[in-house]
Amino acid sequence: MTQTHSASPEHRDFLLIALRVIVWAVIGIIAFAFIMVAIAAPAALIFRDSMAAELAAEGLATVDTALILQVAAILAAVAALLALAIHFFRLLLKIIDTVAQGDPFSPDNAERLTRMGWVAVIGQLGALLLGIFALMIVETHADLAAAAEIDVDVGLDGGGLILILVLFVLARVFRHGAAMREDLEGTV
Repeated sequence: MTQTHSASPEHRDFLLIALRVIVWAVIGIIAFAFIMVAIAAPAALIFRDSMAAELAAEGLATVDTALILQVAAILAAVAALLALAIHFFRLLLKIIDTVAQGDPFSPDNAERLTRMGWVAVIGQLGALLLGIFALMIVETHADLAAAAEIDVDVGLDGGGLILILVLFVLARVFRHGAAMREDLEGTV
């Protein structure tokens, strides 16, 4: 029998409330970016000829349909990474909810933290591959990149790698905490 503490008005945790508001705001910003990028990817394909002609008129004669297709592919990959970020923060919201309910050490939260760790791994690898692809495009179209002042930085994010490790460790801590709680309830 688990004991949960309801969030009564006199026991409200304003830090958790603020955190929920911040996470929802972040989800909203990422969702807006996702929508814009998801619209831009097919728009680049639909209007590729007029885009190529307009850029060529500005003196960027190396712009061709293949480059526009590559840009559309980058936009689609960015949309996928943004969708992963939304999933990550929704999992975080579920964990925050269990903390507010007074029952954070559950197998569900351990699983959520594990999923968040894998989402972070996929995000890091996806961002790395996306950066490599963008770098190849920029190197192929160096004159265009110089004219548009495009700079691509490819590498692993140290903070992201630490986040991945922390998430997997926390998942084990939560799994162990849930098992200890079950053992304790079984002996009472």
